[in-house]
Amino acid sequence: MKAVHAMERRLQDLERQFQNKERLGRIVDTKFENQRWYVKMNDGEDQTPSGQQSSGGGSGGGRTFKSDWMPWASFSHGTIKMSVPPKKGQQVLMRSVGGKPEMATVEPHHYGPDTPSPHGEHDEVVSLIEDEDQEGGKDGESGGSGGSSGGEGGEGGEGEDKWNAWLRQTKDTHHLIIRKKEQSEDSSQQSQQAGGGGGEMDAMNSKGGQKQQKKRKIPEVSEDEGDDKTTQIKSTKDYILKTVGKNKSYQRMDDDKIHTRYGEKDEKGDVLMDEDQVKVQFKDKKSMVKWTEEDLTHQMGEDDKSKVVFTEDNIVLTQGGDNASKTVWSKDSITITQGDDTRIVITKDFIEVKGASDASIGVDGAWVHCVGGKVHLGVADPKGVAPVRVMTEAGPSSKVFAML
Repeated sequence: MKAVHAMERRLQDLERQFQNKERLGRIVDTKFENQRWYVKMNDGEDQTPSGQQSSGGGSGGGRTFKSDWMPWASFSHGTIKMSVPPKKGQQVLMRSVGGKPEMATVEPHHYGPDTPSPHGEHDEVVSLIEDEDQEGGKDGESGGSGGSSGGEGGEGGEGEDKWNAWLRQTKDTHHLIIRKKEQSEDSSQQSQQAGGGGGEMDAMNSKGGQKQQKKRKIPEVSEDEGDDKTTQIKSTKDYILKTVGKNKSYQRMDDDKIHTRYGEKDEKGDVLMDEDQVKVQFKDKKSMVKWTEEDLTHQMGEDDKSKVVFTEDNIVLTQGGDNASKTVWSKDSITITQGDDTRIVITKDFIEVKGASDASIGVDGAWVHCVGGKVHLGVADPKGVAPVRVMTEAGPSSKVFAML
């Protein structure tokens, strides 16, 4: 009879070891200690951590396996090290050497309705870093453990300072998206429902999978404008793109150019560099500087406003376009023009003054005034007219008049 009992105990031990070889469950607690992660895992109905009383009075305790602290399986601990921390509520697999839980490690298991995959394409790698309490809060993950804790978790789910980071990689694209989350009206209503009691919390959790699946869709961020409360860095085989917010900071680099701007296109600060030029522009052409291999241009306003062009041979300043005010500096002369016919040329040897129909030059209150084909000498002001004709050998001049 003793042999039968011993055999029965041996069979029970073997069955227990076989059951403990691999177990599926959920993480109920986590900690970081001695430079590594540890978790507690439960397999059954009672989802309270080991050593704690169930909110239901312990009725499900007999059908629940509760582990002690177990090490979280490392993805890599060689030359390349990578940390992917565990999270409460995550579905996991416990593996035991010889079926002994004290020698077990815990590793991530498959996706489920409330923990969906962040992506479904077969030729892409997607990483998603969510808020710690994105899916209902640290306390909210324990199910109907209490109305107040569930409410607090709901409020923390989408706070104003929460961010989600997406990293999407394909054979020719590397796309990083960091998006700030805000508490919406919908999430506030859910928080109130969650605080109302365990039954409402369970009803909300029963629909959590579909809602989270929608949440986890990769954001679509405009390449030209960006998106509100979003930062993106996108690298492809053709270009590198960076945007912060919508119509805020923007930069794009490709084989042909580097384009950096702040604000909407042609509205605020804009810097463009390509093979032919470097162009800096502010406030929709209000102020613009452009460098090329041949010249340097500084412009204020549209083309018919103030503009200065520097070349190797001269400096040209215009106001109102080429047919309005214009000054040209060269190493030999300075030329000032107004319209097509009025011109002043200054050189080392002489000064030329030409008016379209009227010109004056004066020193110490005495003026020479040329107008209407006549020259008026010694007049008192630039527009003065002399009353007396100058006498020549041929008689009184019809061209020259003087103030005597």
